[in-house]
Amino acid sequence: MITNIIKSRWFVGTISIVVGLILILMAFWFGMYVGERRAGFARGWGDNYGMIFGQPRMGFFPEPGENPIPRGFGNGGVVLKVEGNTIAIKGNDNVEKTVVVSNLTSIREGASSISADKINPGDSVIIIGDPNNSGQIQARFIRVFPSVNSSSTQFQSMMNGGAMMGNSSGTLSQ
Repeated sequence: MITNIIKSRWFVGTISIVVGLILILMAFWFGMYVGERRAGFARGWGDNYGMIFGQPRMGFFPEPGENPIPRGFGNGGVVLKVEGNTIAIKGNDNVEKTVVVSNLTSIREGASSISADKINPGDSVIIIGDPNNSGQIQARFIRVFPSVNSSSTQFQSMMNGGAMMGNSSGTLSQ
């Protein structure tokens, strides 16, 4: 009797419909899952739009005179004071910043490595590092330019992302 029921068209049709509904529901659930993941990504992207595209902390429309370009992981300027493992610099935006130097910090002057005690007040520096919880820059790399005057157009151009020009014809210097 059970074999007759299993072989009947009614039973096979019913099972086929149930399996089909299960497959449709699984496809619907998978589509919902993918859509939810995509929406979550889009929401996170929108929430972090400013960080992704470099929105300054003061917003996209800064006050007149404020520098609209953030310097998140790098900075530069003139060394004001060197004291132990900290260096005070005056940045291009005329804001004083404290740079912390560690054993892992690579310091270069020209093609050679130097130690932090070779950095002197008045030297021009470019620093790459991370901000710490104390509002200081934890330096990973420091490039020292002792012979470049911080008010020169070459240094200002370099600080603003331009290339250093070697002559008036606009070719890069070696």
